[in-house]
Amino acid sequence: MAGEASEKLEGRLYVTVGSARGLPRGGLLRRTAQPYVVLQLGSQRWCSDPCLVAGSRPVWNERTKFKVAGTAARLQVQLWSRGVFSNFLVAMAGVDLGPNVMTWGKCDLTVPLVPPGQSHSAGELVLFMSYARKVPGQRLSLPFIAPENLPGPGPAGAGGQAGPGPGG
Repeated sequence: MAGEASEKLEGRLYVTVGSARGLPRGGLLRRTAQPYVVLQLGSQRWCSDPCLVAGSRPVWNERTKFKVAGTAARLQVQLWSRGVFSNFLVAMAGVDLGPNVMTWGKCDLTVPLVPPGQSHSAGELVLFMSYARKVPGQRLSLPFIAPENLPGPGPAGAGGQAGPGPGG
């Protein structure tokens, strides 16, 4: 399996943004903050809805998919806080997809978040990922997991495409 990391991949990556925990209180995530998540894989970008009742443990349970073509890539993860006048980048992380998802087809991860320009932890984000490899002559399909079957209290809304972030 050593050669699989450089193998050309084609398929779909499904990502469910579950919840965050251990986020710092105060600063950019004060009590009225509305955090949201931005995921980017290559040039593809997705943005969750803001969590309106957040605190230090916001829950989204939102699902998206990305086309995968080429070699294993890195999923960029950003946690933003929606403000009245502007949005603020709170923390970020990168997830190497090769050894986690692409090899096994499914992976549940707790991703440590780090504030920009710093090295200390700013909490964790829970992601549920699965990869469906395209087989020549077959359609890609993956069973849909209903939000009520995901861990956590339930759905927080449907995600949309990201521009600079959710409308303010």
